[in-house]
Amino acid sequence: MRNSVKYHDILSSGAERFGLHLSDDMIVSFLLYMDELQEWNKKINLTAITLEEEILTKHLLDSIAPAPYLLKGASVLDLGSGAGFPGIPLKIVRPDLRVTLLDSSRKKIHFQKHVVRILNLSEINTVEGRAEDIAKSHPDMLHCYDAALSRAFSSLRAFIEMGKPFLKNTGSWIGFKGPAGAAELSELKPWLDQERLTIQAEKYKLSGLEQERVLYIVRQF
Repeated sequence: MRNSVKYHDILSSGAERFGLHLSDDMIVSFLLYMDELQEWNKKINLTAITLEEEILTKHLLDSIAPAPYLLKGASVLDLGSGAGFPGIPLKIVRPDLRVTLLDSSRKKIHFQKHVVRILNLSEINTVEGRAEDIAKSHPDMLHCYDAALSRAFSSLRAFIEMGKPFLKNTGSWIGFKGPAGAAELSELKPWLDQERLTIQAEKYKLSGLEQERVLYIVRQF
């Protein structure tokens, strides 16, 4: 039987690390999201993380780390959104955001649409396809986002290049990395300087986990 009080505490205390207060409705939405993720994961491969406490921490709470760095009412593009991370959790805690989830997997897009519907989220839409192809076939999506986010990229440079066509001139990239990101960043610095990009590293830890995480926030100047 689920320990709802414990899960409520995990979510509440985890969100407080980012200066966020979760309402009861937000917590209900997170738990419903987790339930649907587990159920759909039996049929399609959405995540290798299956323990409930790890889903809450490593997926849901990790996804909301960028919330303090996004302007009110920002338009956000989640590249390679998979099961909806980080876009859907961010939308739950920041209803003011306008979110687009982009992924090449039709099955994952179906799951995203299902979650958006049952959570009754507004101003969030899904787009199926590869970013490179969408940039050519959807001109209405070019240069119109305040931020591009991703938890799925392996290369920071590839993420920046992939997101650039979609961003406004004042837009920024926010990428999630573990400790190994520092070495990549050191190698990337000459290219960033050449492209006139600045990068800000925001370190954080998730509840109950020792490993440090980093948000890399890249801006144009």
